[in-house]
Amino acid sequence: MRVEEVPAGTGRAGVLRLTGVMGEDVAADQRQLIDAVVTAPPPSVLVLDLTGVTVLPASGIRMLLVFVDAVALRGIRCRVVFPDDGVVPRQLGVAGVLPARLVVFGTLEAALADVGADH
Repeated sequence: MRVEEVPAGTGRAGVLRLTGVMGEDVAADQRQLIDAVVTAPPPSVLVLDLTGVTVLPASGIRMLLVFVDAVALRGIRCRVVFPDDGVVPRQLGVAGVLPARLVVFGTLEAALADVGADH
């Protein structure tokens, strides 16, 4: 998996774009996510853009949920972005985590608009 910080255009949100296989090497993937969050002042909202995730095994789902819970402990709310027709919603649906555990949007623009409306 690759993690890239993306300019959000708003000071309230941070955006991380994840691509590739999420959870193939859980330790390395977790380290990348944690490093991306702790190296900058925490935003009030973190948007995880999963549109480039090609494979999401059970280990990746667990890692995603643990990460979302961990940043919540730091007072950071998460938004997750993925298209309705991709691999991510299918796998999360099978695992039974939608929509109860995640706030989901179909596009990055919609997630960022929600951050702007969330005063």
